[in-house]
Amino acid sequence: MSGDIYLRTILQKYAVNVSGAEAAGNSIYPVIQRWGNNYLVKTEFSGSLAKGTGISIGTDADIFISVSSSTPGTLGDLYGTLYNAVTQAGYTGRKQNVSIGTTVNGYKIDLVLGRRQ
Repeated sequence: MSGDIYLRTILQKYAVNVSGAEAAGNSIYPVIQRWGNNYLVKTEFSGSLAKGTGISIGTDADIFISVSSSTPGTLGDLYGTLYNAVTQAGYTGRKQNVSIGTTVNGYKIDLVLGRRQ
């Protein structure tokens, strides 16, 4: 077996189910939308899933959440209220360095918050 065929076999074996991860992200979107209300500017997949470089044994679906520059409170305050919204909606939240981790339909999701400047 050539190196090229071997590499393709490994990549196929550990490919991420992108549609499943996106469906999981889309299912938590209503929670984000309610939390962000009129201050929510945009949400989008980012990180390895968006770049197509993720592998199934170690990839989270990162969702970048952009809120308006006029959103009241500090970024720390917003992080806390987003965590509360996620856990109150019945998801298990994990406070991480710059994101809130959760699991949706078996997929690891990281919610990354930023304020538009």
